[in-house]
Amino acid sequence: MKKVIYFICYVVGLLLGAGILIFNYQALDKSPDVLNILMIAVGVLFIVPALIQLISLLFPKKDEFGNILPHKWYSTIVAILALLWGIYMLIFPLGYDDSLSISLGISLMLAGLAQIVWIVRSSESTFLRFIIPILTIAVGVIDLTVFNHYPDEIHGAQTAAIISGIMMIIWGVNGFFSLRSKRVIAAGHKAEKEERKTVKEERKAAKEEAKQQAKALEESPAAPEEGKKEESSEPKADSKTE
Repeated sequence: MKKVIYFICYVVGLLLGAGILIFNYQALDKSPDVLNILMIAVGVLFIVPALIQLISLLFPKKDEFGNILPHKWYSTIVAILALLWGIYMLIFPLGYDDSLSISLGISLMLAGLAQIVWIVRSSESTFLRFIIPILTIAVGVIDLTVFNHYPDEIHGAQTAAIISGIMMIIWGVNGFFSLRSKRVIAAGHKAEKEERKTVKEERKAAKEEAKQQAKALEESPAAPEEGKKEESSEPKADSKTE
């Protein structure tokens, strides 16, 4: 279920990134209608998975033995932060003082952090898989520090919108690859498990066959005695011919 939610989030993230990139020029306007709607959608993008994560705390998972599996504390913290920020974005889409750079910066930082949490919770976590979410957080920090204090605030916000839109698209694409790699890993584990099962069955069949052959030899003792008689008769025949 969570994988489906992440998939939907990455699709929406791609669309929002493309929309912010296309309508970046509205950052120069005093009333950027489309950007305002897009940033509200970003807030919803944070609220929905955060609520699902927090609601899942009420229904703890159990292992095959019935033991309750503990929830990851860092997942809960990120979910709370995402929920609070999403609500803030619904109220102030472009920031409290219409600072688009701050809204984009914090959004990217939380998005990168959420993707890191997903990767850590996956079956395999390699360094390469962390590059994109770390870059996403870095771009968010740049939005907060560099473009928010840009000499020309309006053009700084437009530049932040362009870079943030591109980064959001990259973040979404990387999210698809992270989901895909988890499925591939799971399929690999399943194939390995089936192979072990096949080898085990073949060994069992070989043991059964060996037991049946041994039992057949025990039930026919005359065969080796006849062989001994033939061996004993061969020297006598040789002696007569001499």
